[in-house]
Amino acid sequence: CGVKTIVTIHDLLVFRYPHLYSPGYRKLFAAKMSYATRVADRIIAISEQTKRDIITYLQADERKISVVYQGCSRIFHEPVTAQKIAQVRAAYSLPQEYILYVGALEERKNLHTLIEALAEAQVTLPLVLVGGESAYGRELQQQASRSGVAIQILSGVPQADLPAIYKEAALFVYPSIFEGFGIPILEALTVGTPVLTSTGGCFAEVGGEAALYADPAKPEEIATQIVKILSDPSLREQMTAHGHEQAEKFTDERVAANLLRVVQSVKVLSR
Repeated sequence: CGVKTIVTIHDLLVFRYPHLYSPGYRKLFAAKMSYATRVADRIIAISEQTKRDIITYLQADERKISVVYQGCSRIFHEPVTAQKIAQVRAAYSLPQEYILYVGALEERKNLHTLIEALAEAQVTLPLVLVGGESAYGRELQQQASRSGVAIQILSGVPQADLPAIYKEAALFVYPSIFEGFGIPILEALTVGTPVLTSTGGCFAEVGGEAALYADPAKPEEIATQIVKILSDPSLREQMTAHGHEQAEKFTDERVAANLLRVVQSVKVLSR
């Protein structure tokens, strides 16, 4: 019918970590992605890392691929009032100071290594995990109990409460093995919370020079970076300032402008 098509691909984790998915899902996903990238006039990848994976795993034509970064909800750009902070602190019984993680509680997120790092560094600040209930989450609680790490898991948290939870954290740690983009990193940067995340993959695309990084496979390296950040107030202030600057690269206006350029390029093809 002559209608031009654009497909957006967030990640190809199924190809990188097939053991995390059922055989049926892997087969269906591969068939859908292969077809979509073959017939689409343009392919949007949400990071340079995803673009490389599309080329590697799907043998897609690089000339068809455009990188359009994601943003985060406008709610994270709005000031967090003292009243909201007090309300959220009371609602979740938040510790006075804490280290924060937000995201799914699953093996790929590498939270067992984070707990190992906290135990190794003898960090006394509690670790607050915001994510859905899961068997992995229960395993983390058991590991933390054995390791002497204080841990609190918050499930069912509405998005409206997240900015205050981020803002009150001393440090946000995102030790994931691999992501397509990493929106929680951007949320933390936008609110002004110092960020420690993983080396490699897409993480530096989001965090830039505002974040610090550690090898997700090395708990001792994660521990060193955590202690470095927590023990240096001037570094945390610097990371907060740079975080706000970095977040400006992912505003709705920039995302929309980049997306519009892709749409316009397809319109040119249709003439």
